[in-house]
Amino acid sequence: MDKDQVKGKLHELTGKAKQAWGDATDDTGKKLEGKLEEVGGKLQDTFGDVKDKVKDTFESSKDKVKDAFESSKDKADTAQDTAERERDHVEEHHEMPSR
Repeated sequence: MDKDQVKGKLHELTGKAKQAWGDATDDTGKKLEGKLEEVGGKLQDTFGDVKDKVKDTFESSKDKVKDAFESSKDKADTAQDTAERERDHVEEHHEMPSR
């Protein structure tokens, strides 16, 4: 849970408390203030959720790219090793023409 999610939850609770106070005191302004704070808190909490999902998606994508790069590098190294062995094999069995 990130700071936006925590702050959002806190604003939601504060907003609900203000609404309850507004109900108890018949203060329409306080009830409205509480509702606005609650909605703002929900938005902030949702913003924190979205940030987490974006971060997770980025990290996952970064890991996939890294894995693909390492796999390609391993395949290239294997191909190079195979080519060098083939070259050595050819050189062993066939003499290269001298100049």
